[in-house]
Amino acid sequence: MGGRWIPERLLVYTPPWRNLAENPVFVQFAHRLAAYALLLLALWQWRREPGGLTFWMLAALLGQTVLGVMLVRLGVPLPWAALHQAMLLLLVLLGVWRVLDKRRLSA
Repeated sequence: MGGRWIPERLLVYTPPWRNLAENPVFVQFAHRLAAYALLLLALWQWRREPGGLTFWMLAALLGQTVLGVMLVRLGVPLPWAALHQAMLLLLVLLGVWRVLDKRRLSA
């Protein structure tokens, strides 16, 4: 984001809550932070329970992260953006599958 960890023009709108949805710099920054947090959470979970669905969730999340970086670098071409959304759907499905599998194993 302009070569900075915390970008300029992050909180420029008033009232400040408008930045949450109307400021593209804030939206991208929040999206990036959420991606980093999810990636760290997935790595932590994989360290606790390696293999199986946890591995595939981590692999899909790594793919999603790479796609997200490529989207920004390429100027958000529509096919790449659609692939990014499809990968999100895959992640949601893997997450639901994992929760249901955990419940089945604990029952």
